[in-house]
Amino acid sequence: MTKSRDGSIQALVWDYSPVVPPTGQTDQTFYKKELASEKKGDLQLVLEHVPNGRYRLVSYGVGYERNDAYTAYLRMGGPEQLTKDQVGKLKEASRGVRWRVSRWW
Repeated sequence: MTKSRDGSIQALVWDYSPVVPPTGQTDQTFYKKELASEKKGDLQLVLEHVPNGRYRLVSYGVGYERNDAYTAYLRMGGPEQLTKDQVGKLKEASRGVRWRVSRWW
């Protein structure tokens, strides 16, 4: 977690749960398939010692089909050489769209 001079706070929360290929399957074939994420439950982030005031929450998500260039690339057939149009589509797929609507409280 970081706090800027202007008082803004940023937190990066990451769930790294490795997915291991099934017995008999190599990494080279397993990770070239779409791997949907599994629901892990809800996250509760508690911030203490934050001054009273009005705050805005903005959440971004990254993962399967959420700002996910890799799945978009796989759906293109995994081309060895990307066209200009394909690069544009991958940029669009990973442009940092907000996951949840901002809100004030």
